[in-house]
Amino acid sequence: EATVLENVGTGHHAIGLYGGAFDRVALADMTVRSRNGGNAFYANEGFSASGWLVERVIFEGEAEAAFNTVHLIHEAGPDGLGGSFSAHWTWVDCEFRSSPRMGIEIQNHRHDDAQDQTVSGYTRHLFVRPRIENIGGATAVPGFGMSLRGRGSGICVIDPFFRNVSAALIELIGVSDVYARNVMFVPETVAGTDALVRGSNAIPMRNITIDGLFPVTDEGDGLTGAEQVVPRPALRFDNVTDLLLDRILVPLVDYDEPGGAYMVRAVRL
Repeated sequence: EATVLENVGTGHHAIGLYGGAFDRVALADMTVRSRNGGNAFYANEGFSASGWLVERVIFEGEAEAAFNTVHLIHEAGPDGLGGSFSAHWTWVDCEFRSSPRMGIEIQNHRHDDAQDQTVSGYTRHLFVRPRIENIGGATAVPGFGMSLRGRGSGICVIDPFFRNVSAALIELIGVSDVYARNVMFVPETVAGTDALVRGSNAIPMRNITIDGLFPVTDEGDGLTGAEQVVPRPALRFDNVTDLLLDRILVPLVDYDEPGGAYMVRAVRL
């Protein structure tokens, strides 16, 4: 029987990293569940974590609480200085579900401005077959499936599956060197106004590849014809250098917004 980790007490997290070094950690075959407020998995305050393997773990949020399911914050430590760092994480066959905010957010707002352009708070996270569902819709914060925010690099997302996500499936804000392959979603469950995949930032991003974006059934089977139509834009990017878009299998439909299903500006392909 799989292990279940659940937070105890109001506002606590089921797993929390606060400062210190947490290297070469493996989590496998368990459910990590948020109850009574808090995230299922939360990290902040000057932590350092490298060499993690997270395999077949279900991260489950709380529908009524304004928290992400997983939230890794790479900003100032408890003294207001320094920052957090994570590298070489592998996430395999994990589920991120049931959050009114975001499924997984990797955040580095401290290094967003021009003074810290050389600092990458997170690098080399590999996601293999993540399943992200029942995200967003209950708070003022957009319900992004996966949000990579601030200075970071070397992110690879392979065969992600999205169902019932209220905002962008993948949001990229300031991160570079990103490869996403075979982004799958159930079209009737992603109605909204945000683009399915979006990226923008005041500081230019570079080397972004989206290799495959297409609608599927709940079982992951492909769709054709009218079943493919998605009532929202497919892509929106700006301020990106070296953007590669391939196999974007979302039909063009009419939108009130200029640019239609594809809005790509200030981009060098």
